[in-house]
Amino acid sequence: MSSLTLPNDATAAAPSADAAAGAPAQPVRPFVIWTLQRTGGTNLTRQLVRLSGLPRTEHEPFNEGRAYGHVTAAWRKDRDALAMGAAMQEIAAEHQVIKHCVEMVPPEINGGLALATAAAGYQHVFLYRRQPKGRLLSLHYARVSGIWGNRMKTGQPPTEEELRRHPLPVPELVERERRGMRALQRVWDGLVEMGAHPLAIAYEDLYQSPPARSQHVLQRLFDELGFRFPPRRLPHIWEQVVGQGDQGTRSAYAAFGGQEALDVALARWRGFRPVPSAAALLTSDPQPPSAWVAAAHLHGAGAAVPRRRRLDGTVVCAAAAPAGLRLVLADAHGEHPVVWGLRSGWTAEQHPGLPQAAFARFVVPGYWPEGAATLWAEDPATGMRQAVLRIEGGAPEAAAVVAEALRLKPGGGPEDTLWAQAVARWLEQAPPGAGLERRARAIKLARAAAY
Repeated sequence: MSSLTLPNDATAAAPSADAAAGAPAQPVRPFVIWTLQRTGGTNLTRQLVRLSGLPRTEHEPFNEGRAYGHVTAAWRKDRDALAMGAAMQEIAAEHQVIKHCVEMVPPEINGGLALATAAAGYQHVFLYRRQPKGRLLSLHYARVSGIWGNRMKTGQPPTEEELRRHPLPVPELVERERRGMRALQRVWDGLVEMGAHPLAIAYEDLYQSPPARSQHVLQRLFDELGFRFPPRRLPHIWEQVVGQGDQGTRSAYAAFGGQEALDVALARWRGFRPVPSAAALLTSDPQPPSAWVAAAHLHGAGAAVPRRRRLDGTVVCAAAAPAGLRLVLADAHGEHPVVWGLRSGWTAEQHPGLPQAAFARFVVPGYWPEGAATLWAEDPATGMRQAVLRIEGGAPEAAAVVAEALRLKPGGGPEDTLWAQAVARWLEQAPPGAGLERRARAIKLARAAAY
C-alpha cells in the first residue's frame, strides 16, 4: 500500500534543502501526530514533514473518502478486527508521517493505528489545546463560513452580521470537546501502557508564548524526534512553523453569541492530561486474618501506579477453606463482581500443597477504589464472610506523580523535558491538598527538569 503525496505539495515528495542541510544521515523515525480538528496541527505537520524528509500521506487519512478511509469504512461495515489490524500493519510499514484527528473515526480505528505504529517503531506526538475555547470557536467559524484549511486565508469571509445569525451551539460544542478529549486521552494512556513514550505539545506553548519560550519548546520537540540543526537556524525554522500558523480569523469570533455560556460549561470538566494517570493503592491485612486464606496479594499496590481501571491480584485458599468459596469486593458504593479462578503459575510454585493455588488469580474489571474497600471471602452455603484484604485507593502525593512520569520515560532523567513540563503544569493546576511542602518540592523538581 503506497502513501498518497498531495500533488500541490512538492516538498512532501522529496527532502527539502532544510532537510538535506540539517537532517541526520540516517532517516529519523516516522511519527504520528495525534490531535483534534482546529488545533493547529496542519501547519506543524507540514513543517515537520519538510524538515524530516519523510514521506507522508494526506492529512487525516482515515477519514472516509481519504487515502485510508476505506479502512474506516470497512470497519464500520464488517467490524472485522483481523482485517483492520492487517490493513494498519500494511500502512505502518510505509514509515511515513501521519496526522490523525481522533474524533473523526471510531475508537477502534484509533486503537488499531496506535498498536500498529507502536509495533513498527513510530514516535507519537500529541498536539492539544490547554484552553479549548479557541478551537471550538474556530470550528464553529469554519462550519458557518464553509471555509476550511488553506481557504481560511484566501476565501471570502462572512460579514459580522452573518456571523451574528449563528450563535454558538454550546451543548453540541461541549459534547464534541468531551468526546474528542476522551478519545485523545484513551490513545495516550494506551501508548503509555505499551511503552511507546509519547510526546505532548500544547498549542498555547507553541503559538501563544513569547518567542524565546516557543523556540525552546520547538527545539525540545526536534530533540525528541531526532532532528539535528545548527542552533543559529532555529529562529528561521521557528518562523516557518509559528509565523504561518495563524489563519487570521480570531477577531471575527467576537460576533458569536453564547460565549459566556461556553466558558461556564467548559469550566466544569477536566481536559486532556499528558501525564500518567496515577493513583495511590495501599493494602493491609485484616485483623484477625482470615482462617480460610493462606495468602492474598494485590498486584500493583504502591504509592503511585498507572490507573488501568482494573483491580487484580491473587488469593490462595487455605486447606480449611469451605468448598465453593467465592470473593466479593465491597466499598461505600456497594458490591462489585470478582472473577476468580484464573491460572497463576507463580502461586502454584509458592504453595505446592494447595491444589487451588494454580488458579488463584482474580480480576475486578472496570473498577478502581476511590476510597476504602474490602475484599471478602464468602461461603455460599452459609453466607458467612471473612475479610481477606483492606484496600485504600485515592489521589497520590504530587511527588509520586512526578516520579512516575519521569520513570516511564526512557532513561528516567531530567533530560525528559517535555514530560517534565507537562507534570509541572499539571501540578500547578491541581487543587492544593495535604502535604503542601511536598507538593512545592515536586513542582520545583519538575521545573528543574523542564528548564
